[in-house]
Amino acid sequence: MAGSADAGLVPPADTRSPDSRSAPSESPTSPPAEAPPSPSPPTAGAEPSQDPVPSPRRGSTDSEPSPAAPAGEGNEEVDLDIAPLLVVGIPAILAAGIVWRLDRLRRLRSRRRPRGGPAPVPPAALQATERQWRAIADHESADWVDTAVRYLTWAVRSTGAPVAVVGVRTGPHGLELLLSEPARQGAPRFAADESGWQWRLKCPDLSEIRGIAADEPPYTPGLVTLGTADDGSTILVDVEQFGLTSVEGDEAVVRAWLSGVALDVATAPWAGEVDLRLVGGLVELAALEQVALLGLDDVPGTVAGVVADTTRSLGLRPSTQAARGAAGREPWPPLTVVISTLGADQPLVDASVPARGAAVVAAGPVPRATVRLVAGADGYATLYPYGLSVRLSGVDARTAGDTARLLTGAAEGVEAAAAEAPAPAPTPELPVWPAMPTAPAAAGTDEPDAEGGDGDDVPVPGWAAPVAEETVDVQSRYAALIRSILEPGEVEVVVLGSPQVTGWEHEPRQRSVEIVCYLAVHDGAITGDRLRDAVFPPGFKATSLRQAVSRTRTALGRSAAGYQHILPAFAAGSYELGPAVRSDYRRFQALVAAARRAPADCEIKLLRTALGLVRSQPFSDTPPGGYGWASAEGISYALERIVTDASHRLGELALAADDPRLAEWAARQGQRAVPGHEGLYRDLAMAKLHQGDVDGFMAVRREAEAAATTFDALDALQPETQEFFTTALAEYRDKGKGLRQAANDH
Repeated sequence: MAGSADAGLVPPADTRSPDSRSAPSESPTSPPAEAPPSPSPPTAGAEPSQDPVPSPRRGSTDSEPSPAAPAGEGNEEVDLDIAPLLVVGIPAILAAGIVWRLDRLRRLRSRRRPRGGPAPVPPAALQATERQWRAIADHESADWVDTAVRYLTWAVRSTGAPVAVVGVRTGPHGLELLLSEPARQGAPRFAADESGWQWRLKCPDLSEIRGIAADEPPYTPGLVTLGTADDGSTILVDVEQFGLTSVEGDEAVVRAWLSGVALDVATAPWAGEVDLRLVGGLVELAALEQVALLGLDDVPGTVAGVVADTTRSLGLRPSTQAARGAAGREPWPPLTVVISTLGADQPLVDASVPARGAAVVAAGPVPRATVRLVAGADGYATLYPYGLSVRLSGVDARTAGDTARLLTGAAEGVEAAAAEAPAPAPTPELPVWPAMPTAPAAAGTDEPDAEGGDGDDVPVPGWAAPVAEETVDVQSRYAALIRSILEPGEVEVVVLGSPQVTGWEHEPRQRSVEIVCYLAVHDGAITGDRLRDAVFPPGFKATSLRQAVSRTRTALGRSAAGYQHILPAFAAGSYELGPAVRSDYRRFQALVAAARRAPADCEIKLLRTALGLVRSQPFSDTPPGGYGWASAEGISYALERIVTDASHRLGELALAADDPRLAEWAARQGQRAVPGHEGLYRDLAMAKLHQGDVDGFMAVRREAEAAATTFDALDALQPETQEFFTTALAEYRDKGKGLRQAANDH
């Protein structure tokens, strides 16, 4: 069944596609075929004659560049739509897991970041690797897999009939489960084919099952990416159901696939509770939670202990999958051991039992192993005894190492890495705007008062209109400054939320919007090489970049003054936006910079105006395959830092001005940028107490406690937040008692 788009994991006694037969030609209990006696590559009949080019996934377009033809090469029309990049041999679902895990780790740090603390900025040396993963990440397929295998747990429980699932296929034909034993009965939303070896998910919209799936453990937490079939679909296999998998053949291909397996187990959303043990290979991952190193000699004993404990706990249930589908919603996560060094032998084979809580994937050949994945130097491999041939998904050593460092840096803290960010630094060192024209100072006002500046040295953006010289009072000067900063542009760029650009002369393509957003959040001229590397997929040529920028410039049109909105480069191959293009990013920066030097009442107005620009998380709801640079360069995290710090400051000023409702609003605006931010929950709770609203204070506490478990059900509020909620309420009540006692004494 090599290369068959519809081939399932069925006994090799019948290697025809399920679509070409009405029932298995052999009994489901037929003995599996013997694996080859030596680690030779798959037979010629199992190898495609040329590299397959995957067909577009859901949401992609027919004009999307294929791996065989790099984007922009030999194309009359450069494609400016955004979609995940399709690259043969690169695991797009694995990429989605890596991006998902990176974002979760960084979001968790953002939510716990103290006021004034640094934002998580990836090291400059690793940004290219992160952009690559973000460009190819297939979030849609990963979401379908994760939701489907969780919904399957509920579906099996509702029928009371467990099934043995050894694989999942997702791609152009939807999502299918691949079974090791036929089950013709199906389950809710899962329709069995005529043979019973494959079940297809019948669900046009994930929202129809997401609610049920959210409360369920994954039925197959041991899923890892195997590779790509000829039709472009991705095949994942549950290595726990194999017990031990011997990975044999070309050394480089084996090593790359094992690196991918380690990253898969460490990052996939359905493997969140799986413990990973590494014997050699990608040992940098050991810094992550639930990942540890293990000696080769210790593996048989460790695996045997897990299998024995699981077998006792299962009782009469035949497998861990059956246990997950039973009442109780227990996850039963398997211990997964990835052995990248040679030497696994008979004791390990004896210790490994399929579907008993332990999965071992070992560089082989492992003598007498039942399940063998045999790889050739061309990247194709066959999984025995199932006879399934795919192009393996692998990760080269450099990319794997860089990825491990990205993950561990996100988990441990990346403060030191911020110094390595490329110039201009994405963490906004607020720009020095030209000084605002000033009026002659009144006698005795040479020095600003202790509470803030007098407005004569307020920074303003270049587009701000001069303030009339006769305007001398501070309040008027700052009011005029705010009006100048908010003055509409001919083209408007929004990044404090979902990226948007308005003011186009012609309907833009997605990538044109991204080009404008990239230029809008970087200072000065940007070289073509930097723009290409950040915005476009790998392989995009300089000539194609010039064509893409030219089309974007045409779509923007010209300003009222007659110049182009993307200015002609002052240096060859550089680009920047004209002065008629304005952004919420620059406005927010200018308002916060001015607030730092303003007296308290004007500072409140400036910060309130700045926070009013925040719609949601910066760069949220971006199309898959686009805007990866916003995270890779740390720009989105830097914006979150500035927004939350401004929220803290406005809340502080509002309480000092006896305006707790404004303090409450400031905290909620900050949480638009960083949902669940603990420090802002403390600000919000204090605002409730200043209003005498104890019930509101307690409601905020419950909300904060629930938010703390968003990423992990075992998480809790940080100790300082727990202490705040305890002491703040106690102090409030003590103060109330004192006031009541004073009133009684009086």
